[in-house]
Order: sequence, then structure tokens, then C-alpha cells
Amino acid sequence: MRLDRLLIVSTVCALLAVPALAAEKRAPVDPQVRVTKIHDAIGITAAEESAWAPVADILLADAKAMSDLYKGMKGKIGAKAKVSTLERLKAQQAVATARQDHLAKLIPAVEKLYTVLTPEQQALADAAFAPQKRRKTAPPAQ
Repeated sequence: MRLDRLLIVSTVCALLAVPALAAEKRAPVDPQVRVTKIHDAIGITAAEESAWAPVADILLADAKAMSDLYKGMKGKIGAKAKVSTLERLKAQQAVATARQDHLAKLIPAVEKLYTVLTPEQQALADAAFAPQKRRKTAPPAQ
């Protein structure tokens, strides 16, 4: 009987630990770190800094705006047990609008940056700006 209790307790502890480990893996990357990695990957020179600075500023501003938007949505929608279709659609629209506004600012800045980059740096920028693969947050259920 004591062994059964031990087995149950250890199983419950293991199950409770899995979400904690998954959350640990999902820790967001600091936007400044990401922007610095892109800068370094492209190999921005001192002469190219004036073209890079607006791109970096836009990326950082967007990261903050999106973070604030998601926090606001989580506060509004996340607190409710049930979210209506209309509320969910409005939240999706807010994200899409913010994304469109971001791209409207980012595209001209990247165009200016590309004019000062070498073809090799442009290829590095293409790779650095490529979408990041999302990690799985938990092992598949068996």
C-alpha cells in the first residue's frame, strides 16, 4: 500500500513538472538580443550604421507594441472563462492592423539598408530576417 502511494505521488509530481519545463522552454527572446544577433549576422559596418539604426529602432518599437497589445488582450480576454467569436475576431483584427502598420514602416527602412549592403550582406540579411522556427513546447502525447 505504501508503494502504491509513493507511485501515485511521484506520478503526480512528474505530471506537474512537465508544464513547468515547457514554460521554461518558451521563455521569449529579448528583442534587443534578437536585433543585436541580426546586426552581427549581417556584419553591419560603421559606415552602414546610419542605415541600420532605423531598422533596429522599428524592430524594437514593434516588439514593444506587440507585447503591449498581447498583454492588453490577455487582460481583457484571458480573464474570461468563455470568449465570444466577436471578441476573438476583434483581437485578431487588432494584431493584423498592428502588423500591417509595422510592415509599412519596416519595408522602406529595409529598402534603404539594402542599398548600402554588399550582395553577400544582403544574402546574410535574408537568412537573418527569415522567420524563426517555433519550438515545440511539450513532447507529443503517447
